[in-house]
Parts: sequence; C-alpha cells; structure tokens
Amino acid sequence: MDKVERAKADGRPCALKPGPVNRSSYGAAAWIAAFAALACALFVIAVSNAAYEATSPAWLTFHVLLRKLYSVVGFALAGFVLARATHAAGRTWPPVYVALCIGFYSGLIEVGQRLFSGSHESLEQQSFDVACGLVGGAIGALLAAWTTRRGS
Repeated sequence: MDKVERAKADGRPCALKPGPVNRSSYGAAAWIAAFAALACALFVIAVSNAAYEATSPAWLTFHVLLRKLYSVVGFALAGFVLARATHAAGRTWPPVYVALCIGFYSGLIEVGQRLFSGSHESLEQQSFDVACGLVGGAIGALLAAWTTRRGS
C-alpha cells in the first residue's frame, strides 16, 4: 500500500497524486541532475565580479542591458530544465510554478551577490533582477511545455 492509499484508508487528506508509471526514473534523475548543475553554475557565475566584467565590461555603453538580457536567457534555460525535470518525474508543473521557483532562485542570487561579491544594488535594481528571473523562468517553462507537446 502506497502513501496515497494509506492516507485514504486512514481518512486523512493527501496532497500526493500518483504520477504516470511509464516515466523513466533515469530520465527524471538526469533532468534533475542537469538542473542542479546548471543552478550551481549560474549561481557561481552570478556572484563572480570577474565573470561580469569578462562578459559585459563596464566600458560598453549598453553593458547593463547586455547583463539583463543574458540573465533572462540564463533563467529561461534554468526554467526549461526545471520544467522538463518535473515532467520527467511525472509531476508536470504549470509554467507559473516554474516561474515562481526561478524567481525565488533569482532572489537567492541577489542575496549571494550582496554577501559574496559586495553588491550594493538598490532594492529597485534587485527587484528588477528578480523580475528578470520570473520572466526567464516563464519563458523556459513555456518552451518546455511546447517541446513536450511536440514530442521532443
């Protein structure tokens, strides 16, 4: 008897819903591992002043725009991988859940930047960066849903 059946038998509410049994546990583990590795790599890059200077030097007049653009792309990639991981695990999350998770992750990056790289961004700048995380996460989740529906 699994957790859901035990909860039902005991008369307790249970939020767990059994997923489809035809999902490959190896595929789910691979997507989850890919997300964990990507999230760690993006965090390390985001708190590195050297990485920022190498990819968008301050002497470029549009360096802030460039940084925001590639943050949205990075968060979209993270959202895509997270959405595929939840799908492979048999618990496909709606794009809004993925976007919120990536937005929260973006907020953690802001905390990391303040702690590890001495960032002194204003609350407005940090809020905009978290919004980039939300938007990127949503884009990635929508792309994942689209590719999943197409059978990729």
